Amino acid sequence: MRKLWIPLLGIGGAVGVIQSVFWEFARMRPDYQFIVTPWSIRGTDTVHGSIYVALGVLALAAFFLVMWEGSTKQLNSIAIVGVIIAGGTIIAAVFANDPYVFTPGPPVVGGSAILLGVALFRYLRGAVLPDIVDNSFIARTVVGFVTIGIVGFIVNALIGGDELTIDVWVGVLAILVGLGLLSIATEPRELAANRMLMFSTTIAAFAMALSSGAVRSTLIRLQEEGGFTAGLYKDTQVTSGHLIGVVAMFIVTIAAIMLWARRRDAIQTSARAARQRAAAEESAREIEEAIRRAAELQQQS
Repeated sequence: MRKLWIPLLGIGGAVGVIQSVFWEFARMRPDYQFIVTPWSIRGTDTVHGSIYVALGVLALAAFFLVMWEGSTKQLNSIAIVGVIIAGGTIIAAVFANDPYVFTPGPPVVGGSAILLGVALFRYLRGAVLPDIVDNSFIARTVVGFVTIGIVGFIVNALIGGDELTIDVWVGVLAILVGLGLLSIATEPRELAANRMLMFSTTIAAFAMALSSGAVRSTLIRLQEEGGFTAGLYKDTQVTSGHLIGVVAMFIVTIAAIMLWARRRDAIQTSARAARQRAAAEESAREIEEAIRRAAELQQQS
């Protein structure tokens, strides 16, 4: 029964996100009930509900893929990371068509530098850096900060301080690609898909939580478009549908973390057993060699 907890949480959470579209997303204060129309909206009345359904379907599909035992093979794991990146980008392209104008400041440049720098350092640590660096905390720290600093310098030179106009889907793609690189570069690489599932569902959950203002604004906009007297933004509130969707996505994140932790422990246990087996075999060979030499010396004497 304990083995079923993770699948139940992950699948149940994703289904919870999908079905939240049928619940009420926002409403006005009770005083407005006979003054404004519509007084409340369900997920089916707004694009936010469609986005929740799309995110829930992607989370459900990704969770099924990651639960598959074959997902721990490196090529399969990388392919699943690609599927999550593609799915998130498609959702952004479909539902967020307006370009976004902004000037990358220190938070954007710094965040990009840390994300890409850590991904590059983790890759170099496993593929290029000598063991003396990997086994020394000070050396790892110095090389890590130097790597992040170099990447930050490059990112700042490319986009720092300049006003940029990008489509939202391009920004989502850039973020997901950065997280995908970090997931793939981190050891053990067999768990890249698990890490990407954790990252992507966490981002989705926070994005949904932060969209409460947009949901409330949508209710006001629908009142204005209907030609009726619109209520005040301060008198609106998000309700059960929005909250169910957010909580359900966080549940998917929790399930993803639990699945990653269980598989990481299994890999570490297997690696530890392999090291112990190798050490035992080496000891057995040394004992056999010592016995052989002792026998040879005894024969010579």
